[in-house]
Amino acid sequence: MRYRFRWLPFLPALVVLSCSANPQAPAPEPRNPSDTEIATMIDRGQTLSSSELDALEGRLVEDPDDLRTRIRLVVHYDSLRFGSGQARLALQRHVKWLIRNHPESAILAHPGGIKMLPAADGDVYTETIPMWLDAVDRHPTDPAVLSNAANSLIWEGRSLCLFRRAMELDPHSALFRVQYAYAQVVQAHWGSPEDRREAATAALWTLQDGLASIVERNDRLFLNTKALKYAVEAGDPEAARTYATEIVAEATALGRDDWNYCNSNHDALQVLGWLAFRSGNREDARRLLLESIDVCATKSLFGAKYDLAAEMLKAGDSEAVLEYLGRCSAVVYESDKVTEWISTIRSGGSPDFQM
Repeated sequence: MRYRFRWLPFLPALVVLSCSANPQAPAPEPRNPSDTEIATMIDRGQTLSSSELDALEGRLVEDPDDLRTRIRLVVHYDSLRFGSGQARLALQRHVKWLIRNHPESAILAHPGGIKMLPAADGDVYTETIPMWLDAVDRHPTDPAVLSNAANSLIWEGRSLCLFRRAMELDPHSALFRVQYAYAQVVQAHWGSPEDRREAATAALWTLQDGLASIVERNDRLFLNTKALKYAVEAGDPEAARTYATEIVAEATALGRDDWNYCNSNHDALQVLGWLAFRSGNREDARRLLLESIDVCATKSLFGAKYDLAAEMLKAGDSEAVLEYLGRCSAVVYESDKVTEWISTIRSGGSPDFQM
């Protein structure tokens, strides 16, 4: 710190204050992480050591409302829930605490995020149904609670009603639109192929209706990306082309520094490449395949798409597929698996691109 000469009489006091305040000490992290932080934590996952787990669980004993600590633990246990009975039990305990005490938390709202599952959690999933309905009764006008309940009970028929109530309370929420559309598709999952196509079409209409009133660019990009998925599932190539083209324009306008730039662009360019491939334009398909990975920086792509690469490999274009996979290995988290696929193709085989 620099002081002007007229401040010299006060210098001793200033030195004492500056030492006691310790201005260089980092500010503590907020106890409640933002919705964006939570989404990123879930997407990236987190594995903690046994000593870290003990320390964090001990911290919660002293301060149960420390949501940042609790969410770190939830993300850790969720990543291990299918391989460790102990982790699954710990996850169940924390999720039930959140339903009782913070049913509005974004950790319970993340699309495809952390919830109890009927098959994996059995009786505990059944136990959470009345817990969620009680939370809805206690917070009947809180759209976050209503949507979290609907998201957690997405296999139950009442979830659609809860989502509609949440959207009435907050008609401009892109997240609610996406979750409601997803619920429409989930509830048709066990139906016929025609049922599933109809559900995807209904989901597409849900998102289209929401896009008309949403102007914020990130929210529009979020909705367009989901609408693109349902357009493909509904078998509507023209709608898919329209959404993919708009996504590329929106993502480009946001710029490379935006988190959505890589992932949204990747999905859209893959679909455009798939449409080109299906129409017989193999040259454009190759170009778009490679462009879809070139838009991403190192380790920035959560879930690369391999359907187009698989189609092109079947058609004999192994050179383009190998080039694509080689570039993937630098930007995806599943790089070990990608390396195996490259080796299989070079040996004359056809890898299973399922993750």
